[in-house]
Amino acid sequence: KKQCSVAQLSIAWTLAHPATTGTIIGARTRLQLKELLPAAEIILSPDELKQIDTFRHS
Repeated sequence: KKQCSVAQLSIAWTLAHPATTGTIIGARTRLQLKELLPAAEIILSPDELKQIDTFRHS
């Protein structure tokens, strides 16, 4: 549903958790960093978070 990469979705999911104060994204090049930074702008709805958690535990 979201127009983003799996890496961006993973970062957005991590940032969506209230206990998370920061996320290490592991970019090694400027290009990777440029591709991953938009993840900070992705807002996941409660339903989307639930779907990800269901998928993660299956």
